[in-house]
Amino acid sequence: MDKFSNIHDVMSFSNAEKLILSTGKNKLLSISDFVKKTKLPRTTVVDNLVSLEKRRLLTKHPAGRRYVYEVKDISQVFESVLGKGGDFVKTNHGIESLMKTWQAISMNPLLTKVCLLQPVWSVFLSVKKVPSGFLEKIHKEHLKKNIIFDAIVSEGQYSELKNSISDKAFSSMKGRPAEVTIIPKSLFSDISVEMVILPKVVYLNDWKKEISIEIRYEPAIAFLHVMFDLIKLTGKRVDHNRTMDKYLSVDPEKSA
Repeated sequence: MDKFSNIHDVMSFSNAEKLILSTGKNKLLSISDFVKKTKLPRTTVVDNLVSLEKRRLLTKHPAGRRYVYEVKDISQVFESVLGKGGDFVKTNHGIESLMKTWQAISMNPLLTKVCLLQPVWSVFLSVKKVPSGFLEKIHKEHLKKNIIFDAIVSEGQYSELKNSISDKAFSSMKGRPAEVTIIPKSLFSDISVEMVILPKVVYLNDWKKEISIEIRYEPAIAFLHVMFDLIKLTGKRVDHNRTMDKYLSVDPEKSA
């Protein structure tokens, strides 16, 4: 398997594979354990475990006379597909690494387009963990560079931001060039990961676990662009600055 061997195969799953992956999450299970918990035939379990192991989505460990299987987390999956280390993928930990993602946007040339997928849960955690002064400063830097955001956000994100950060930080977001697509909150109801796509790098930021995955492999970036555009088709386009005006008005509840 090469550094990027068929990402479509790696990221698509049969119903049996989904069941095995969800059953084995955060556990070490044997073949018999999987059969008992999933109610799948033993041959089906064995065939799917072999397939998932070949795709590096789980790891097999010896345990006496048998083997147990461990499902990998998202950072391990990307490292296994794209190659650990080098220029392909890098995993960073801590709030500072997440904040650096937003600083990195400001390092791009004028009128750089940034694709941003930001579910409400990721917004909620980010504004709780990052000082509002930092958010205000970053927004101003983005405005100076005329960074263009092509954003996919969940229903309720504007309201969440309005209620979570200072009025000054919130108002600093007005005037930025932005194309915004609103998607149903149910699509990403409990996801704390945001995706930031720049021309030469993609960041996957998990605000709950404080992990930032940095991807610099061009085919992977192209693939994630396609997935981003497909998600946009499920949403509704809104005017960012007009929406900001509603929430900056005297009585935002009447205009929301």
